[in-house]
Amino acid sequence: MKIFITIFITLLMVSAKGQKSLDCLLLQAAIETEQFTSTFYACKDSLEIHIVDTVKYFENCILKDVCGKRVVFTHEPMDVNTKRMIEVYRISKRGNVFSLYFHRPFTGAVLILKLKYKNGKTKLIAFETGAF
Repeated sequence: MKIFITIFITLLMVSAKGQKSLDCLLLQAAIETEQFTSTFYACKDSLEIHIVDTVKYFENCILKDVCGKRVVFTHEPMDVNTKRMIEVYRISKRGNVFSLYFHRPFTGAVLILKLKYKNGKTKLIAFETGAF
């Protein structure tokens, strides 16, 4: 059983290293959706927005402002007690449909966006909101 688990974990690590990083335009489109701005109060808060990609799905992105707020992108984890932090904690892909999972630890708010992404163009297909 231990050998099976070791082989399984090794295969997961190898497949994760072989993944190509995602286009920053996908992330930009996601944070500009009405669902993102309303779930995380991006337009109502006076704070800048910090997007934390701890699992490094995206390369170093330079993101445009959202609702006139500066958007900071980083791979480095922040203090979870800061209200500004919104993390990308998971991304799944089925064909050209991406599901991006966002979480704001300070409030526990969760948002899952399903976006169709092809040739640099995005379209919101579905979304789910909730809390941890």
